[in-house]
Parts: sequence; C-alpha cells; structure tokens
Amino acid sequence: MCQPCIYRFDKVLVGRDPREVAQSLLMKKRIPIEHSLRLWELYNQSLLAATEGARRIVVRFEGLMQHTARELERLRQFVASEALVSEAALQRAVDARLEHAKAAPGLPLTPAQQALLEQFNT
Repeated sequence: MCQPCIYRFDKVLVGRDPREVAQSLLMKKRIPIEHSLRLWELYNQSLLAATEGARRIVVRFEGLMQHTARELERLRQFVASEALVSEAALQRAVDARLEHAKAAPGLPLTPAQQALLEQFNT
C-alpha cells in the first residue's frame, strides 16, 4: 500500500489592524466600516483555525511598513535560510505605497475583534 505524500509547509500570516482594513475597503470599494470589520473578523478567525498547530509566524503589516529590516530579518530566521533571498531583494519587495489607509480615529472594535487582533500581536 502506498503512503500518501505529506508535505509540511510553514505558514506566514500577515496581520493588519482591522480598522485600517475597514478604512481601505471603504475608500476603495465603498464597503461600510461595520461590514468590513465583520469580514476581517471572520477571515482571520478562519485563518487562525486553518493554521492551528502549524509552524507559523505572524508578521504585522504595520511593522513591515515601519520596521522593514527588522521584520524581514524575522522572516529570514523563520525560514532558516540566509541564502534564500538577499536582503536587498527583500527590501525591494516591500513597497511602502501599499500603506494607503490608516485606522479611522476612535473607531471601536468589538471585544471579539480586539481579542482576535491581539493574537496577531506576537
């Protein structure tokens, strides 16, 4: 009998403040803030559930934009291969223009959304 081939893939999760996601979706797609926050919540709950028990790293979008070198070094260490990609190539891959929406001031999160966001603050 043939054993199934099982490949282990490491997971890189990119977390972003739901308020920034909601603001971006409002600006680009005119999706109401409340709907966008709920979409973010459902999507990220599914993401965490689907990767539970897997070897994974969380990279915050905001951290990647503000502390690019530090976050890229964390990624390099996670994949454990310094030869994978040069630092210069990694730096070129991060485009600061992608950060086009900031969180709406004073926009509250539900307790469930706040707890979920905190899971991305590792």
